[in-house]
Amino acid sequence: MNPTTRTLLVVDGSHHATSRTAALAANLAQRSLAALAERGDESRWTAYPLALRDVGRDLLDGLLTGASSSGSAWVREVTGRADALVLATPCHNASFSALTKLYLDVLGPQALTGLPTLVAVAGASPRHTLVADLVVRPVVSGLGASVVPTAVYAADIDWATTGAGSGASPSDALADRCQQAADELADAAQARTIGERSRRGSRLLPV
Repeated sequence: MNPTTRTLLVVDGSHHATSRTAALAANLAQRSLAALAERGDESRWTAYPLALRDVGRDLLDGLLTGASSSGSAWVREVTGRADALVLATPCHNASFSALTKLYLDVLGPQALTGLPTLVAVAGASPRHTLVADLVVRPVVSGLGASVVPTAVYAADIDWATTGAGSGASPSDALADRCQQAADELADAAQARTIGERSRRGSRLLPV
C-alpha cells in the first residue's frame, strides 16, 4: 500500500522573500518535517509554502467585494486541505502583519477547526516577545486551530548571523525553541485521528 501524502502548509506573512520571517518559517518547516519522519508516521509529508505577498491583492479584493476571487478561493482551498500549519508573521506595531490579518479574515470563522498549528513571529525588539502568545494565538485559536503550546518569537538578537532570508542562522537558544515547537507540532499532527484528516479533503501536490 502506498503511503498517503499529507501536507504541512507553511504560511509566510512577510512582505519580502529575504526576510527574517521567511527564514523562520523555512527553519520551522524543515524541523517539523524531520520530527514527523523521526516518529515513523505511515504517511509521507511534504511542505507546501504559501507566501501571502503573492496573493495579497486577491485577498484584499475578496475581503472588500465579498466575491470569491480565484486567488482568495484558492487560498481557502489550500488551507482547508492542509494537515498541519506553520503560520509565521512579522511583528508590525506589536501585532501581526496586515497580510496575515487579510489571510485570517478571508478564511472565515472556524476555518482552521482541529488543524494542528504552530505560531511564529519575527520582530526587531525582544520587548514584543509576547505578541505570539497574546495577540496571534487567540485569533488563530478563535478560528478553531489546535495551537501547540510553544509559540516562537524571534527578535533580531536571536539570530546568530546578520544575514536575512537563507543567510540567517538562528542562535542556539532560538534553535532549541524552534525544535521544541516543531516536536509539539509533529506530535499533534500524528495524534490527529484518521477521520479528522479525511474530513479535510484530498491532499495537495508538492511544489
